[in-house]
Amino acid sequence: MHPSPAPATKDELRMRIRKIFVEQSDVDPRTLTGATRIAELGLDGVGTIALMMALEDTFDLEIPEADADGLKSLQEVVDYVARRLGI
Repeated sequence: MHPSPAPATKDELRMRIRKIFVEQSDVDPRTLTGATRIAELGLDGVGTIALMMALEDTFDLEIPEADADGLKSLQEVVDYVARRLGI
């Protein structure tokens, strides 16, 4: 997978990360909010790793394990990726 162009705004970033969450889990997109916790997605350990890898591939960045362990919700992921991308 090739990284896609960097999102221009935090709203665009949020939409792209929501799409990744939906693609990597069985979560109903209508119920996915910023407060949705990764633990609520029904992913096992391998699924959570796959989610982080999808984020890394999409945004062409590396998420260290220590950082990944601290990301608990969709909004925390959006904020983290936004900081890393300078958005």
